[in-house]
Amino acid sequence: MQLNLVSEAALSPTARRNPGREPLAVILASGPEDSGKRATLAFAAACTAQAMDLDTIVFLLGDGAHWAYAGYAEQVHAPGFPA
Repeated sequence: MQLNLVSEAALSPTARRNPGREPLAVILASGPEDSGKRATLAFAAACTAQAMDLDTIVFLLGDGAHWAYAGYAEQVHAPGFPA
């Protein structure tokens, strides 16, 4: 999994054509204290939104920043999603 910074310029052409359509924001503020269960839910929600062709932004706040370090997000797995 690769995390990238998102700017308004990075929104899809669909979002730019439909100004009323806002990107979906997923906020993850939990670290590894629950073995990644909350992170799995947040990342699964973000992946589902992207599969629905929605522009999606994941914010990692507080302890959630743990998942931004190299190799840590690979610990998060959701059944039915590619690893």
